[in-house]
Amino acid sequence: MHPLLHCESTTPPSYSTPHPPPRPSIYRGTISSDPPIPPFHRRSTPYPPIALPGQEGYPKDRQTTADDDDCGVQGLARSLVSYLINSDLVSHLRVVDKFAIEGNAATTFIDPVFRKALDSSLVSYQQANLVHPPTVAKVFSDSADPIDYVFDLTGEMRFDRPEIMQIEHTAKLAKNLGTEAAKAKVKAYVRLTYPYYQFDKAHAKESDKKLKPDGDRGVWWHEAVRALGAIPDLNLAVLRIGARYGPFELGGTVVPRIVCGDIYRHLGEKMEFLWNSDLRVNVVHNHDVARALYALASWRSARYTPASLEPLASFADASKLASAGLPAPDAGVRAPLFNLVDESDSTQAKLAEEIGKVFGVKTGFLGGLISAFAKLDIEEMVEDVNEKHLEAWNDMLKASDPPIKDTPLTPYLDAHAFKKTPIALDASKIRSVVGFELKHKKPTPELIQEIVDGFRSEGLWPKPAKK
Repeated sequence: MHPLLHCESTTPPSYSTPHPPPRPSIYRGTISSDPPIPPFHRRSTPYPPIALPGQEGYPKDRQTTADDDDCGVQGLARSLVSYLINSDLVSHLRVVDKFAIEGNAATTFIDPVFRKALDSSLVSYQQANLVHPPTVAKVFSDSADPIDYVFDLTGEMRFDRPEIMQIEHTAKLAKNLGTEAAKAKVKAYVRLTYPYYQFDKAHAKESDKKLKPDGDRGVWWHEAVRALGAIPDLNLAVLRIGARYGPFELGGTVVPRIVCGDIYRHLGEKMEFLWNSDLRVNVVHNHDVARALYALASWRSARYTPASLEPLASFADASKLASAGLPAPDAGVRAPLFNLVDESDSTQAKLAEEIGKVFGVKTGFLGGLISAFAKLDIEEMVEDVNEKHLEAWNDMLKASDPPIKDTPLTPYLDAHAFKKTPIALDASKIRSVVGFELKHKKPTPELIQEIVDGFRSEGLWPKPAKK
């Protein structure tokens, strides 16, 4: 996946400088992955019926997980492009990604708001694989006008991908993009990164040196930021977000919980979560992510100060860094890093309560003791839970009025999603340094209902049959 954009600022948002940045050309990227696109992403043919464990068609490599390839036009690029076009912030926008997006030949889900933005005369779309360095160089050299802003949304988001794929498709790809952007003298290069860290109960600040990445995915997403921070003359800003949610958001940890809420309404059962109610899951609305990305580009091009730099320790093996041509552990890398979550300080209990209000279901938590026992046989538990959810979801799709034959939504979760993985971030820096203010302060039943209604309007979320 890989997008590129060009834009001209016309009406500066409330957080921008008095003088809007000149002609932002925006590069927005997502990483291409070598494996074939999972069947449920192919919009040219109906999505296959959901298969249960043991049945033909069940995803043996667990491709239909909440962490499935959710970058680029499959992820937050949709919100970003729509925001830039609908807010009249650009004169030209080029989007580069690996997917086909035209009509029945589209190989990924395109929501109606994003489709309308893509159809704008200000937007051009280029299908390309940015994993290959010559392709990256060509993307920049082929630009007729100077590129002012680059939004880098690349990276391999699947937790279970091999480490070598994380190195190639996340860290090295980011370095290649940043290197070409520096050569092109872009005014701002904004990197989006995710909460792939081992959080504890305290809210992590950008300067927290004890915060360690979670698994190989976390390590190499972190090293991608270090690689960009080490590039001379790159006007970098990095946005690290919490769990995202919002209209037409497919991935992450929030939307699958909402899907499960409807499933337990259908089953007439109480919805219970592993671990305790106070487990933090700090969230952010996808529209605020889009606004923050542009705010950082505007800030970086006009009001940047070295005081915003944060030291970035390395957590990768030194020999692997050297082999990949990435900065050594002792390179002393620094970068302007900003956290973004809303003001709700969401926990499992708060999210469950809001979801429960939407679907009229009771919610609860299994607590540490039962959850600890579940860890002893995690694979069997994951299979049992997914079988129950998938079977109910399939029944709901068939019973929908009208029936639904294809949808990119799935309640399927892999083993990693069942682990105790809190998300706790302190987002005060982006407010104090950049002046950014959220529009969505907390998840509410109305915002959750908006997500359901959006998918329902597209025939992707089951509508209960009339009684």
